[in-house]
Amino acid sequence: MNRQVRRCPHCDQLFLPDKYHPRQKYCSSEACRRERRRSYKARYNKLWRQQNPHYFREYWLAYRELK
Repeated sequence: MNRQVRRCPHCDQLFLPDKYHPRQKYCSSEACRRERRRSYKARYNKLWRQQNPHYFREYWLAYRELK
């Protein structure tokens, strides 16, 4: 398996991807791991909100009816 040096998109440091995760995009520093998780969650939440545009409106309407 040929691993290539990559540049972390968060800190711009060069790193070697883990041999078990050759598509690794972020280095292993704590700040970069937090950024990777934050980025993933933001993309996931945005997609979910696009697929469920009326969820919160319906949720709050149902909540008000219970009061």
